[in-house]
Amino acid sequence: MARVPDSYFYSRVIEHLDRCDKAYRVSQVFRVEDQPQPSRIERITGDTDRAIYQSDPLKAAKDYREVYLREVDLLAETLYVANYRREEVRRYAFDRNGAEFIMALPGPADTAVGTRVAQATGS
Repeated sequence: MARVPDSYFYSRVIEHLDRCDKAYRVSQVFRVEDQPQPSRIERITGDTDRAIYQSDPLKAAKDYREVYLREVDLLAETLYVANYRREEVRRYAFDRNGAEFIMALPGPADTAVGTRVAQATGS
């Protein structure tokens, strides 16, 4: 958090973290052991109000995971990093034109490479 530029971005990061926490809490399919989290709620209002709860734990887990990953995507976008939990983002983790895995990392060149050491000593 020391690299967050100002209070606006700091508050945005905290807001995104809160949203991620809420999405994670909602993603618990079995909050109570005997009753799974409903994946679809249909409310009918009129003379008598009623609600129909349908539960499909596998579909609910998939849907709630997608909601959680969308919130994490927003957090990653604010922090200018890739969300490596996403399958479509993972393959671009170290993708840079004309670069290999180690050379793709940003920053100064590694000074411990043998050829550079030999050139520096004049051998």
